[in-house]
Amino acid sequence: MEKLVGFFKGLWDNFLTFMRDVLLTLFDAITEVFYFLFDMILQFVITVLSGFEELGSFAVGPLLNQLPSESKQMLAAVGFTEAMGMIAAALIIRLIMQLIPFVRLGS
Repeated sequence: MEKLVGFFKGLWDNFLTFMRDVLLTLFDAITEVFYFLFDMILQFVITVLSGFEELGSFAVGPLLNQLPSESKQMLAAVGFTEAMGMIAAALIIRLIMQLIPFVRLGS
């Protein structure tokens, strides 16, 4: 009788060990999925932010060629194209931030 009880006790211990291992594996899989999604979101953010570099260069370059040379020199001296690029990037960032819930910041 003790052999039978010992067999079932060993079987139960093995079952508990197996279930613990299954739960730990599921936990690891869920955390890996979370890390993967977080990584994908960060890659998307990096891609979007890298697109802002090109945003400042599109500004008004071709339109400035139609201005007189004195006006172009004055605009270059005050940094007009860089300022317009910064304003455009700030507006786009503000619009993107409006899409995030709870980050409306009074606007």
